[in-house]
Amino acid sequence: QDRDTILSALSNHSARIKANGMALIDLQNVVVADTLQAGAMGRQFAFPELIANAADKRRSSAIRLIDGTVYQIVVVPVLAPLPIAWVAMSFVIDDAVANDLKRITSLDVTFIGKSGNGATSILATTLTPSLREEVRPLVEFLASQPETRGTRSLGSEEFETLSTTI
Repeated sequence: QDRDTILSALSNHSARIKANGMALIDLQNVVVADTLQAGAMGRQFAFPELIANAADKRRSSAIRLIDGTVYQIVVVPVLAPLPIAWVAMSFVIDDAVANDLKRITSLDVTFIGKSGNGATSILATTLTPSLREEVRPLVEFLASQPETRGTRSLGSEEFETLSTTI
């Protein structure tokens, strides 16, 4: 129950796997320690559905917005040999991640987020700065649709687009 030691261990593990943050959550879904959001300690874990899924499948993953930044969050049980706690690892999704996806797929990728007050913004993209500016007027429309497909002109190029909610 030494939070400083737990935070130190979480920070070390987080650095090894190149996670941006790591949290330890007890079996009642209360955050014991969190390297990403210090204020979360003692509160209910913000994404209980991830723990429920991990309880079923031994792991869970989803993309979530935390304080205006998009993360992939992976939750796994801490086993001894039965679950004694949960670990949530957070990996930021930024332009570097979008560029990794582009390298793998040869496709441009843009992540769009909607804040609690309904404002939309580009969170990460592979688009050049000039194309990023051209896509900004489409952001609100794309964020309001569960899925859209179409052709869009950006700059002097035509893009086939697929927008889907994750």
